[in-house]
Amino acid sequence: MDNTFTVPSTAPSGDVVRQGRRLLRDLLPACRAEAQRGGGLATGSPLGEALAGRLTEADVEAVLVYRTARGWYGDVAFKGGLSIGTPVDEPLATRAEAEAAARSTLVAFLGGVYTRGRTN
Repeated sequence: MDNTFTVPSTAPSGDVVRQGRRLLRDLLPACRAEAQRGGGLATGSPLGEALAGRLTEADVEAVLVYRTARGWYGDVAFKGGLSIGTPVDEPLATRAEAEAAARSTLVAFLGGVYTRGRTN
């Protein structure tokens, strides 16, 4: 079985990933606090809830905010290449919307992690 795949054209560049690591460092304390208070749990997707059962906060690599020809995207990227966030066919209109969407995704993911007691 061939496990290779084609990276979609919306995949962020290396610069976006480096900026995303910095953004994660900046956002993590507030997102962690909000998640520990229960923020974001009600809006968590089934996929996010399933991931929270297998992944921990330590698996989060970056908060990606980037633009393509179609629009803006806000994603949470995990070590190993997985990311969750803005659907490819539903880009956002502004950078601010993309950053807010990525932050919300991070809070919802962390909320699921903390609910399950999987902090590292």
